[in-house]
Amino acid sequence: MVTATRETEHLRERMSRYLDEFLERETAALAFLGEDLDLLRDTLLGFVRHGGKRLRPAFVHWGYRAAGGA
Repeated sequence: MVTATRETEHLRERMSRYLDEFLERETAALAFLGEDLDLLRDTLLGFVRHGGKRLRPAFVHWGYRAAGGA
């Protein structure tokens, strides 16, 4: 049996990896910004990593589980 805490941590890790990969892909299209891209990327990654943006994915996940999803 998987505990809610362990599953929530796994979900948090998966979301963090996905968001990091997504931002890397999207910011790659902004290479024309040159050196300014580094500042933009660091700012965006900092906001996403430390901005508490994990509640919505957790609500979706636990809602799915509560409705019978596996």
